[in-house]
Amino acid sequence: VDLESVQVLRGPQGTLFGKNTVGGALSVTTVKPREELGALISLRPGNLGQIRTRVTLDLPIRIGWFDDKLFSRLSFASRNRNGAVYNRFLDEYWGEENGLSFLGSLRFLPVPDITIDVSGSWFKDHVHNPLGECVEVQRTGIANTDEFWEACAATSPREVSMDSNQIAASSSWGTWATIAWDAGDLGHVSDIVAKSITSWRRQLSPSIGDVDATELRIIQVSNFGGGGTGGEPGQAEQVQQELQLAGSAWEERINLIAGTFFFWENADRTNGLDVPTVFQKSANRIITDNFTWAAFAQGTVAPTDWLSVTAGLRYTEDRKRAHQINRNFNRPPDDNITRDVSGEASFSSWTPMASVAFFLPEQYLEAVALDHLMTYFTYSRGFKGGGLNAVLASGEDGGLVPYQPETLDNFEIGAKAIALDNRLTFNLALFASLYDSIQRTQLESTVGDDGTITIRSLTLNAASASIEGVEAEFQAVPIEGMLVSGLIGYFDARYDSFPNAVNALGGDAIDRSGQQFIRSPAYNTFVSIQYSIPVTVAGWLDGYLTPRIEWSYRAAELFTQPEIPQGRQHGYHLLNARLSYEFMDGQAQVALWGRNLADELYINSVLPLAGALGIISRGYGPPRTWGGELTYRF
Repeated sequence: VDLESVQVLRGPQGTLFGKNTVGGALSVTTVKPREELGALISLRPGNLGQIRTRVTLDLPIRIGWFDDKLFSRLSFASRNRNGAVYNRFLDEYWGEENGLSFLGSLRFLPVPDITIDVSGSWFKDHVHNPLGECVEVQRTGIANTDEFWEACAATSPREVSMDSNQIAASSSWGTWATIAWDAGDLGHVSDIVAKSITSWRRQLSPSIGDVDATELRIIQVSNFGGGGTGGEPGQAEQVQQELQLAGSAWEERINLIAGTFFFWENADRTNGLDVPTVFQKSANRIITDNFTWAAFAQGTVAPTDWLSVTAGLRYTEDRKRAHQINRNFNRPPDDNITRDVSGEASFSSWTPMASVAFFLPEQYLEAVALDHLMTYFTYSRGFKGGGLNAVLASGEDGGLVPYQPETLDNFEIGAKAIALDNRLTFNLALFASLYDSIQRTQLESTVGDDGTITIRSLTLNAASASIEGVEAEFQAVPIEGMLVSGLIGYFDARYDSFPNAVNALGGDAIDRSGQQFIRSPAYNTFVSIQYSIPVTVAGWLDGYLTPRIEWSYRAAELFTQPEIPQGRQHGYHLLNARLSYEFMDGQAQVALWGRNLADELYINSVLPLAGALGIISRGYGPPRTWGGELTYRF
């Protein structure tokens, strides 16, 4: 709620943003309190009973010494919409929206050189997961009966029949503070800024999953604890602290930043497994305690107007601890613990980056009809932390098995150009990435000789993988008031070596060397066109009418491993549109909107249980939605 900007940073971001950014990072900035009293009210109704609201209030504190020093901003948003997937067994619609969000911020300026920003947020969401179309893959497992296969075949993308609530709930709250001190100049170093960033956050995430995807009482998974639907939900908590020091020198031709980073995390989550058909009721409790620290530095030197060189280095250390307790509730309470083990692992990594940028001098720009041209080459290394595998509902002997960190070396060459008096912007990037020990999480489901089910979420390290791709994007203003933007990306991601992967059909070993990544379509395309037309009516009703249309295409992709062709989504198109009228000097706006106007049916999630149950469960993206929007600000 209340976002000012979202920046998409291509990965890996190994120096400034640290580990777990091998694919890139999203830098999200919320709106800071403003110095003047103001407000925004927005109402967004739509089909499927949709109502979205948003209220924002800027309230400066005009009391004594705090006048012109303390400012506040409060934001509230709600999301409500009926679901589009009908559960005929429970006579309910699933896949709904039901969320509340709150954000409160304070900006304190005690002295001219110090800025203190403090924010707190709260979020809650409670829905029924629409994942549930049952699709037969192979006739095997504990549910291999005609009754089950008939019940499975009777489901469809928008109609399911499940006997337990597919609850997916979450709540999150926390606070964060940034203290920035403009320290001025010291010797040859100018514009020195010292910054402290502190944050705390906590989450609760109860859920129930009817993974057999039918009205038959075959198997249910929950994280409420106790192996059933009772107990406490899973929880997690994080504390983060970062210290930064930045400055410049040589008339701002040198810019430097350095800092330290600390992160603590603990979590307590119990996953329950209830299989009435084989009298199996078990729970797997995982308690984790993780700590990360890092030190980083990055500098940019521009010796001339046409050359810029950037280099950075980050050192990261991870410590992972986990305690696993497995219980079999078919045993007496004083003898139901089947596994009680702990594990610890430590990892560290150096992640460098280097970039060279060339700017075409001004005297040559006119000759090539450009306003600006930069070409660049970047090398960066990303690091994703390792961890410990904890297996659901397993009575195996031995400790927790660690998996190793993955690293990614990325090489990118590209160009950024501006032309036609800033009416055209064009960016082109070609990249090649080399993975080492790439992590892959696979859901393995098997049936033992005694009929008991084991569901494992395993993280494995493939030996190596590589990615090659190209991305081009543009933004153009062909005539006054018209904006055209677009993007096309090509992406080829394959395992170079993965000899000991898990077969999703039976749990045995399989060689995935040469296979494509799942969730990695080869092509992504997006184009949008909008045109603002001035309208003269009468005084305050004068404004701009802006139609906008968006088209996107996503090529075919795998949601499961290739041995399950039922998890493949073919390429599909999406069409969105919006018509808005802005008036009262931009203070008011009314709009009509529509998303997925062609009512495209496409898979957006899959639960693969072909090994134990012989099925997968498929979830689909939202259908055609449409509505209006009213916004007023002052």
